[in-house]
Amino acid sequence: MPTVLRTLINNIDAVDDGIMVEMQGLADKVYSEFKAIQGIIKNLLIQGTTDVVDTTDFLDNRWNELYDSGLMKLLKEYKDELSDKKDEESVAFKNKVVEILKNSVNLLPSEAELLTQLKKGGKNRGIDVYTMRLDKLRTEFTREFINIDEEIFDAQVAAFKRRIVDIFTEDNGGKLGHLLPVSDFDTTDEWLTAFAERYLAKSRYDQFKVAFVMLSEFSLTVRGFLMHRIRDRIDKLNPTCYDDQRLSDEDEAKKIRLSLSRKLKDVKEELLQKFQDELFREPNRVFYAIISEFYDRLNFSYQANMKDAEKTWEKFYSEHLIEIWSSEFQDDMKLSELYRDWSELSDSLSKITKQDFTSNI
Repeated sequence: MPTVLRTLINNIDAVDDGIMVEMQGLADKVYSEFKAIQGIIKNLLIQGTTDVVDTTDFLDNRWNELYDSGLMKLLKEYKDELSDKKDEESVAFKNKVVEILKNSVNLLPSEAELLTQLKKGGKNRGIDVYTMRLDKLRTEFTREFINIDEEIFDAQVAAFKRRIVDIFTEDNGGKLGHLLPVSDFDTTDEWLTAFAERYLAKSRYDQFKVAFVMLSEFSLTVRGFLMHRIRDRIDKLNPTCYDDQRLSDEDEAKKIRLSLSRKLKDVKEELLQKFQDELFREPNRVFYAIISEFYDRLNFSYQANMKDAEKTWEKFYSEHLIEIWSSEFQDDMKLSELYRDWSELSDSLSKITKQDFTSNI
C-alpha cells in the first residue's frame, strides 16, 4: 500500500510540474501579446503628432548627436578597444588553463588504487588496467577543459553582449531602450532577438537584422574553437610503448603509475607551449572578429557606403521618433489633448510587468 501511495503522489507531483510549465508558457505568451497590443495602441494615439511637431526638423536637430557622436562613436570606440586587445592574452582564460594543467596530477590513480585493481585478477592484467586508466585519464582531462565554458567563457560573452546592448539602448548611445526596454527581458540574447524580429523585419533593414541575430546567437565554447586544436596533444595519452612484461602486482602498480605520470607530464608541457604560443590570445581575437563583423553590417564600413547605412538608420529613427523621444515632445505638445492621453496611457501600461502576468495565471 505505501508503494501505491508513493507512486500516486509522485504522479500527482509530475502532473503539477507539467501544469506549472504550461502555465508559465501561457503567461509568457500573454505578456508578449500584451506588449504587441501596447505598441499598437501607442502608434494609434500618436499618429496625429506630426500636425503639432515638425518631426523632420526635430530629428535633424538631434541626428549628429545621436548618430556620429553617440551610437556609432561608442560602437567604434568599443571595436577599437577590442582591436587593441586582440593580441593580448585573456587573463581569466590563461589562469584557468594553468590551474587545470597544474591540478591534472590529481587525476592520476594512486599506486594503492592500482594495486587493488590488479589483485582482482581476471581481466585486470597490467596492460588492461593501464589502457583503462589511460582512457579514464583522457576523458577526465578533457572534461576539465570543457568546464571552462561555464566558469570563464559564459561570463565573458555575456559582458561582451551587454556592452553592445547598452550602447544601443542607453541615452548617450542609440536610445533604443525607450523603444524596447531591456528590463522586459531576462537576457541580452532575448532583447537582441526580439529587437530584430519586431523592428528590423523590413527588407531595407536586412543587414541590420543579420547583425543582431548573429550577435544574439554568438557563443564561445571549448568545443567550438579549442578542443579540436588541443585534441592531438590529448590523444597522446595512449598505450603505445607499454612494456607488458610480467611483474609482481606491486611492481606492476608502480610501473603503471610511473608511465601514466610521464605521459601526462609530456602532454601538459606540450599543451602549455601551444597555449602560450597562440591559444591564450584566441578569446580576445574571437571577440574582435565578432564586433568587426557586427560593426560592418551596421555601418557599411567603406566610405562610399557609409552614407547609405546612415540614411537607413535615419529612416529607422524617423519611423520610431516619437516613441524614442517621447519625453522631449512634451513641451511642444503640452497643449495637445492627444499627447496627454498618450502619456497617461503609456504610464499606466508601462507599470504592468511580466511578473504581473505570471502571478495572476
